[in-house]
Amino acid sequence: SYRTSQMADVDAAVLAIIDQQKRVLICKRADHLRTHPGEACLPGGKREEGDATIVDTALRESHEEIGLPPSKIAVQYELGCISSLAGIWVHPIVGTVADEPELSINTDEVAIAEWIPLEAFLKNEYHWNKLYGAYNVHGFDLPQLHVFGLTANICILVAIRELKMRPEFDLNPEMTTEIMRNMEPEEILDRFYAYYYENVRPAKESREAAKI
Repeated sequence: SYRTSQMADVDAAVLAIIDQQKRVLICKRADHLRTHPGEACLPGGKREEGDATIVDTALRESHEEIGLPPSKIAVQYELGCISSLAGIWVHPIVGTVADEPELSINTDEVAIAEWIPLEAFLKNEYHWNKLYGAYNVHGFDLPQLHVFGLTANICILVAIRELKMRPEFDLNPEMTTEIMRNMEPEEILDRFYAYYYENVRPAKESREAAKI
């Protein structure tokens, strides 16, 4: 199941924070950072020795980056790992907040944080897509932020799960809007991960092995 997928090479986590209005908190990385400067992201980072679980990683990083204490977040579930374009396997954790929390942005890491309606990540209006072999890179040119790659993929999956809706665009070559029309949202998520692990992961691993 996509909710219980555990992988030995998970080394990072991100936290998708959902409020009562079904919005997700998206950050923009500081422009001076060495990696991915100015890009949209979810709060998160690499696992450290003191993190007992990958959930602890997501909560710790969120506290460090946006000043949101773990006590304010109700962790709901975990989605299966997906890879960044840099080859890091990331575990998405989904948590909710009762009220829109007061944030304390760490400007060393984060420039701004914006609440984006989850539904925006299922709409054609803002969406673009590029196919790299078996891998679909999704992007959204939103009024607030440009979101693409790993962050966009995670937001799509969370939106499908939270809103129980289908995307208005093709998810991957085997999951077109025509095919998804007859699928329940739960099945779409399962099929996404089945395709991802069968096609995208082996392709990434073979490319990484070739570099060694």
